[in-house]
Amino acid sequence: MHFTIRQGYDVKVDGPPRQVVEDGPLVSTVALCGADFRGVRPKILVQADQAVAQGEVLFVDRHRPEVAFAAPVSGVIERIDRSTRGTFDYIVIRRDGDRTRTFDASGDVREVLLASGMWPSLIARPFGRIPDPDATPDAILVTAMDTSPLAAEPAVVISEALEEFQEGLQRLARLTAGQVFVCQAPGDPLIAAEQEHIHCVRFRGKHPAGLPGTHLDRLGLAGRPVWQIGYQAVISIGRLFRSGRPASDRVISIAGPAAGNPRLVRTVQGANLQELSAGATGGGGVRMISGSVLSGRTSSYLGFYHDQLCLLPEPPRKRGFPPGLRGYAGAAAPLLPSEAYERALSQDILPVPLMRALSVGDDETAENLGATDLLEEDVALLSYLCPSGNDYGALLRQTLDRIEAAR
Repeated sequence: MHFTIRQGYDVKVDGPPRQVVEDGPLVSTVALCGADFRGVRPKILVQADQAVAQGEVLFVDRHRPEVAFAAPVSGVIERIDRSTRGTFDYIVIRRDGDRTRTFDASGDVREVLLASGMWPSLIARPFGRIPDPDATPDAILVTAMDTSPLAAEPAVVISEALEEFQEGLQRLARLTAGQVFVCQAPGDPLIAAEQEHIHCVRFRGKHPAGLPGTHLDRLGLAGRPVWQIGYQAVISIGRLFRSGRPASDRVISIAGPAAGNPRLVRTVQGANLQELSAGATGGGGVRMISGSVLSGRTSSYLGFYHDQLCLLPEPPRKRGFPPGLRGYAGAAAPLLPSEAYERALSQDILPVPLMRALSVGDDETAENLGATDLLEEDVALLSYLCPSGNDYGALLRQTLDRIEAAR
């Protein structure tokens, strides 16, 4: 199948990465960030100064204790930064040794993913939560393309791990009676051959052509229980089942206007971004964004679902510069209708009424307009284009949380 996305807007940002993978610097600390796991009430099972092996469980979801979150590396718990909201900010691990848990790769796929801490790599729509352990989706979307600014080219990364990628797809297919759709850019297929439950779908167009929300809409799956997963998590699942050992390595883009050497580097999930960017900046004050410049966040560590480190100059320069949260916008201005908004959403949703409903907390109108078919990344372009200064991703999350709680 092929789809051409007519809407879209490509944000131009200086400092695109060379699409060649290099080994990144060895980082001494990694961390899991509580903000990455929406709806999870963590029960922390470790304490400061405790030695942990790669793949060892650090915490579980209190409401669903089968959902475990594991250490991405072997080391010692350096600190646990607890928050006042019943969760934590960071669990920081200082790397030490190469102790690794092993898993029975011949076991049930669901059980192995839960036990190894790989289950949180899956995101369920609607609402964008980690799926329930006993849930079954109508389909699984594998996001194997990226149209956000400064992104790595997925085909480059997958080409280095084709066998693991294929293995991961085979395992994912056992989690659903429906289809596994590999969503990719035009070009050679990223799967060896079409199979009964695994299909390649090509999308062409400007951003947001590479987002799962766009793929969900075009495949006619909006409103249905569907899971999404990134291509690098699929590779990690393949490695887990081929070796019995957890894999937490990631290829990320280090790029942006303040990057002195924009490139792709191989690192580890949760890497310390200060150490990872050492020697990679062009000098002067630098703001580090984990994730896309459109929807990422300022952070000291690489987010669980992120594969970009965007380096932006400080202080902010001018209004309209890609915000990476909202920090580069100028003074707030009223929300005014604009033809540009019509191109920012690929779904058949009226953008200005949606923006107004989100701004005033009108959940009923937002839901009627199709808000439950969206996640934060789907409205990031609206935040970039709108002069009001609103962060529509944050407003959407508040709306989705309230809608979900009312059901």
